[in-house]
Amino acid sequence: MELGAGLWPKASIFPATLPTRPTLQRRHKQQTPIWHIWPAALATSFAAAPGRRRTLMARAVQSDKGPDSFKFSDGEVMKSLPHFLEVAREVVEAIRQFADLHRSDTVVTWITGKRVQVYLSGPKSQPFLQYAEEHEHSEILLTFLAQLKSQLACVAELNGGEASEDIAALVGAAEMQVPHTDLLPGQVQVILALTETTSTLVYDPTLPTPSRQEIAKIMGVNSKELTEEGQFGLVYQSFPLVLPVKDVYQNMVESYNGTFKSGDAVQIKDGIVHAGPGGSDENSQSPRVVIFMTYRTFREDHYEFTFQAKLWDWASHPAIPPMIAYQRLREVYEFGVKNGMDIKPWTYYPPESLEACQMLCTTPGLDETTVELMVEEWREMLYDENVEIISQDQEKNELLESA
Repeated sequence: MELGAGLWPKASIFPATLPTRPTLQRRHKQQTPIWHIWPAALATSFAAAPGRRRTLMARAVQSDKGPDSFKFSDGEVMKSLPHFLEVAREVVEAIRQFADLHRSDTVVTWITGKRVQVYLSGPKSQPFLQYAEEHEHSEILLTFLAQLKSQLACVAELNGGEASEDIAALVGAAEMQVPHTDLLPGQVQVILALTETTSTLVYDPTLPTPSRQEIAKIMGVNSKELTEEGQFGLVYQSFPLVLPVKDVYQNMVESYNGTFKSGDAVQIKDGIVHAGPGGSDENSQSPRVVIFMTYRTFREDHYEFTFQAKLWDWASHPAIPPMIAYQRLREVYEFGVKNGMDIKPWTYYPPESLEACQMLCTTPGLDETTVELMVEEWREMLYDENVEIISQDQEKNELLESA
């Protein structure tokens, strides 16, 4: 979910530089570049991936209750952490109530999958902390936050890392999120269940990895570009982003080994394409609540809540042939239509790029000349130094209108 100098900042999905292009503007002054997630996002209405919904057994080893069990073993990319932290009923209710109170303002953020993001720690957490201090169960809430930070620090230290100050609760799961990656190399996410729920879905890491040449062919680029240090390094490490959309959804599995109960957690390393589950509480009075937190290991920068690379974002790169970009946008959109999913890539872009992207998504049979013009228009505004800066109030209004 939720992270530069030059057009392709090192926090970006494409961490190289293209000096011939102007510097990319940001929709919010504190947000990441345009091709990343807009918090006002529509995702999918699938309650589950159309294919397998099995619990992943390999590489998701259950931990004991002791801190030593928080440490990744060699080769592990995920680790289940049962009984990670005791969660009082008052904590869950308070977070839900806070989310309800601020659904229509900018204190919270709407993210993909129609989730409300409540900041519990970090620069944006002051409203909730004040709410917690004044709450009738303030002692329970503040004690829980202190224990939460302590446990995260313990996990980070045992894995040679440092905990991020930013911690958020995600309330609701009306829709499954579009599969994405939001961790940069050296970042690890920890998801804590506050209610019994389906755990985060991940692209099955036990499946074979396509060759460098196969991935390059799909993208229409030279395989030499697909190195960890190259401009498509993050995409190469998160290769499912470029696979056929149908295959990605069919191979999403649960990350936690067993029933994901309140107080259980799972930690997931970078490079894993994942998505929050959906459909479990669209009409429920007791929506799903999980806590999202991260730590860093070998990299300098911590995770940021505004970074997300989705199944089509790589196609916005100027190095991708226009016809392949068009085909990817069409594939994503048509998959959503066929499966009753509300996936609209153009809603993630500013007004200057929206119309061209929408035409590419929704119009079949465009000729090569038209595709080149539309793709150029779509991409041009992503790198235009005069891109409109949109306020948080405007963004929140856009989301509420579309919800």
